[in-house]
Order: sequence, then structure tokens, then C-alpha cells
Amino acid sequence: MSSTGQYITIVSNDVLTVSSDFGGSFAEVSASLSSSRNLRDVAISSNGATQTVVAGAVGEQGSIYVSTNSGATWTASTSGIPDLATYFNNIAMSADGSVQTVLTQTGFIYVSSDSGASWTQKTTLGTAEWTSVAMSSTGAIQLVSRSGNNLPSEQSLLQSTDSGSTFNA
Repeated sequence: MSSTGQYITIVSNDVLTVSSDFGGSFAEVSASLSSSRNLRDVAISSNGATQTVVAGAVGEQGSIYVSTNSGATWTASTSGIPDLATYFNNIAMSADGSVQTVLTQTGFIYVSSDSGASWTQKTTLGTAEWTSVAMSSTGAIQLVSRSGNNLPSEQSLLQSTDSGSTFNA
């Protein structure tokens, strides 16, 4: 949801719906995605203009879709994303939408510094699943967590203080 509540985007499995009137009405826009299977998470900039949705299922290649017009149209974002049988778990976005971080089920972290147009793999630590990401309004401070059996606590949380350029325990 945008900071004023005007723009709302909801993902639920195979359905992507958007509202531009404070939730007064919603329109399904899933048909505009090349694959709307297993939509997982959405992040929205403060003004609602930039929106990113992540998708995928176990054994399938994940997808990232970006909207730069408040959810009216969506484009697949593939630059820097390899053809992997993985899916994206979670996404976080800075208030202006310029910095974005997505996590994968297979232990990868991808960061975008150009509003989701391209992505850079930042790290992989074993095969544990990255499950949650949060960031400050500027994107400078980021925290990611993961789940897994018998993980030492220092390996369960990583922090970035440089907009996702590096992540450290």
C-alpha cells in the first residue's frame, strides 16, 4: 500500500489485484503477467508509482514483475536473474522504490538499485531458505533472515548498511 493508502496491490496465489482509489474498487490485472502462477509477495513505493511482485513455485523458475505506473501495467524483470528452478519468497523496497531486495527459496539474495529494472546476486550461504527481508526508508539499512535446521544464530540474520551491496552476519 502506498503511504497515503491511495494505491493498494494484493497478491493471492494466482491473482494480482490493484486499487487506485483508496480501496474503493479493485481490478484484477493478473492477465497482464506472462505467468501469474504462485504470486508470493508485493512491495510498493511510498507514492505508489513503483510496484514489484515476486512469484514462483518449488521446481519452477521464479518471476519478478515491475510496474512504474501504479500497477496499471506490468513488465517482467529478467536482467541479472538466471534461469534457475527457484522461487522468490519475499521482497522489500525503499520508500522511493529505487532500492529493492528479493530473497529466494534456494538461498540467494538479489538486489536492484534501479527500481527493479536489473538485479545483482549478492550472496548465497548454504541451502537454507531466506524467508524475510526488511529495509529502512532509504534502503541503506537492510536485514534478511532465513530458516533451516540447526543454523547457528549468527547465520540466521544478515545485515547490510550499504543499500545491499554487502551483507554480513
